[in-house]
Amino acid sequence: MRKALVAAVLGSLLLLVSPAPAYAHADLVRSTPSNGSLVAKAPSTIRLTFSEAVTLDASSILDASGAVVSSHGAINGTVLTLTPSSALRPGITTATFRITSNDGHQVDGAVSFVIGKPGARGPAQSIGTTPSVATRLNGSRPGALTATFANKASSGEVIWTSPSLQGSLTWPVHARGKTSEASGVLPFSGAWTMRATLISAKGALVITTGTATLTP
Repeated sequence: MRKALVAAVLGSLLLLVSPAPAYAHADLVRSTPSNGSLVAKAPSTIRLTFSEAVTLDASSILDASGAVVSSHGAINGTVLTLTPSSALRPGITTATFRITSNDGHQVDGAVSFVIGKPGARGPAQSIGTTPSVATRLNGSRPGALTATFANKASSGEVIWTSPSLQGSLTWPVHARGKTSEASGVLPFSGAWTMRATLISAKGALVITTGTATLTP
């Protein structure tokens, strides 16, 4: 009886510690042009590279007004290439995607960049966050912007979402002395919801959310 009980307990422990199959969703590794960049000339294609081979469900290119630009999207293994039907115009350009990874998980996302000269940023604004981390965005108009946090984070990411955009935009966080910052392009006016993950050099984690409003 006692041997049977011990065997049952050991069997339960083995079930608890046995590794389960690992499944990872596809991540966007890089893009050309890069997300948040300023490019002098309009690219003939936009290339998005993922961490694994994916299936394309939908893709689009949007101009500065949010209007869809005629384009064709094609997947070759891990690379999605979006080719506009005509030359892209100067200003903010956004590429959106919906892909399915090997585990069947759908991923929505976007990259945004500026062709030509950046426009006026408008006045800076403070972003109220929960939990409270003093946060400042260095502009109030769509375009290339920087968010600064009164938090000495060495890494992390800021994810921006908007009702005007399918998917989300991701900015990497970098240390800047006693503060940290993240830069990128917010392409449209209106309300943008921010979710910032701030990680210190010692591994301390802060996740804070807030909303910024951009004017045309």
